[in-house]
Amino acid sequence: MKPLNGKDMLDSNKIEVHKIALAFTSNADNEVHLFDREIGRQVRHEIEEQVQAREKETVHFVSFSNICSIDYSCADELVGKLLSRLLANEYGQNYFVLENLNSNHHENIQVVLDHRKFGCLERIEDKSWNFLGHRTNSLLETLNVIMEKGAITARELMAEFQLELTTSSTRLSHLFKAHLVSRDQVKVDGGGMEYLYKKLF
Repeated sequence: MKPLNGKDMLDSNKIEVHKIALAFTSNADNEVHLFDREIGRQVRHEIEEQVQAREKETVHFVSFSNICSIDYSCADELVGKLLSRLLANEYGQNYFVLENLNSNHHENIQVVLDHRKFGCLERIEDKSWNFLGHRTNSLLETLNVIMEKGAITARELMAEFQLELTTSSTRLSHLFKAHLVSRDQVKVDGGGMEYLYKKLF
């Protein structure tokens, strides 16, 4: 399959892109620190309002560029609960990608995601990506292929790793249910339909 570029992905998927820059009242030094659950709850509610205001399937890039640091309780209330509700389909078929993370953000968000057994994508300078949180070898192996090729079907993944078709389909379905990839139905040569699983960016 021919790899898809970013424009192809958005055009074929009809997925919108929405950027969310986290912000909160700064201190006297104009530094923004997100500490405690109440602040995390307030910031999450602001994100939820933006998500719910959009009617179409959307990839939301959540930027931490304005945030100096975040503690565990705030990260759990903000990122942990945001993903928990996403996986419960409270936001419909939307996706969250984190970006502009520093070492402090990484440390506390990683602990939150490991504890909750969630996974999330991080975009790095618009070119590369990183996976945060709970992972398995098969999950990362499959996600790597999708991020490299742009899109893949269960039959193509089956051929790539010499898997059973049911195993291949299950791997891709897990990624989709985790909101780590999107999917479209496409026609199969000779008739019928199948899912094409696509990277988010």
